[in-house]
Formats: sequence, C-alpha cells, structure tokens
Amino acid sequence: MDHLIKNGQITPHSERNDLEVILQKITQRIRRDDQVRRQEAIMSLSGGRFSPDRPAETLDEYLEDKTRFRSFVVIPPDLLMRKWSDNGYFSSDIADEFPLHDLRAPSMAETLSCLIKVKMKDVETGIKLINAWGFSYRDTVVPPTSNDSCTVLADEYVLLRGERGQGKRITTKACLSFETDDILEFAEQNSVGPNLLVFQSTDRPDWSSLTKL
Repeated sequence: MDHLIKNGQITPHSERNDLEVILQKITQRIRRDDQVRRQEAIMSLSGGRFSPDRPAETLDEYLEDKTRFRSFVVIPPDLLMRKWSDNGYFSSDIADEFPLHDLRAPSMAETLSCLIKVKMKDVETGIKLINAWGFSYRDTVVPPTSNDSCTVLADEYVLLRGERGQGKRITTKACLSFETDDILEFAEQNSVGPNLLVFQSTDRPDWSSLTKL
C-alpha cells in the first residue's frame, strides 16, 4: 500500500472506483502468483522436466523421461485415423491407448495448445482426439479458396485448434499452408514451447518429435 501511495497511484483525491480497480489488479496478481507456485510444485512433485535427458521417438520413452510440453502438433497417419474414426472408439479408448495427455505440462497459470491436421471429412474424429487428450476445441483453420461461391469441403486438409488452461486470443490467425513447417511456424506464433510434433519428425529448433507409437 505504501508503494502505491508513494508512486501516486493512490492519492487523497482517489475515488472509490479507482481503488476498486487497483484492488482487483492486486487480487489478480496474487491469484496468478499462487497458480504459478502450484504449477511449479506439481512439476517438481511429478519429476517432470521441459528438456528431455536423451533422444526419444516413442510415447513410452517420453513418459519414462518425464518430459512435458506446452504445445503439440499432431499429424495422424491415415491408418490411425481410420481406426480412431470407428464409432466403437470413444475418446476414453483413445486416451487409454495413446495417452498423449500424460506429456502435458501443468496448465493452471498458462495456455497449452494442440493443433491437429485432418481432412475435413474427419473433423469429428479430430475433435474426438482433442477431447481424448484433455483439450477443448476452439476453432478450425481452413484452406483458401479461389471460388467466389460457398463450397463443401471434404478431402481438403484443415487444422483443428484446441486449448487447455488460461484461454487467450491467438496472435496470428493465418497459416501460410498446411505443409508441416508452416504449421509449426503457426504453432510457434500462437503458443509457448516446449513443442512436440507427433507422428512426423523435424529438425526445427526447439521442437521434439514423437515418430513411433
């Protein structure tokens, strides 16, 4: 309080509304600091780390190393998409079979991101994957069209975006293309690392790759 008075934020002329705004900001700062401390405690208790100790290719290897990520880009192969699109496969079944959510960093004080590249006809399955791994569907990036009229998309690729934790506005809404490097660039512009590319490999800085089941 003394600090606020000394720097002129609170004066004898301050009105009640001004004081309420200042109090709200202080409360928000205290709450966020508490969330950060809890988040750090969870990481410490779980033994999680943001930098892998050794090269990894499979989910089990990353789980054994207790590596955690804040940003995921998933490009599922056609074989898995056909399997997971079966009506008998529920989100819970996918989570049990491929627990990618176990690589998530804590999300009390920040936003985690998951981008999934699928064909438009497989959007329902893509959202099923987002839910399976503990994210909430936010929106879809669609390809540009040269047609002046509205058209139905089917075999065209789209990019589904999911989030977990503190919601925020994305910085960049345009993805140059659906080539892997452009998707990774889009992810970097709209999320915070460390980053994980799933089912493909990359030598891009600050990215890890999970290439095998």
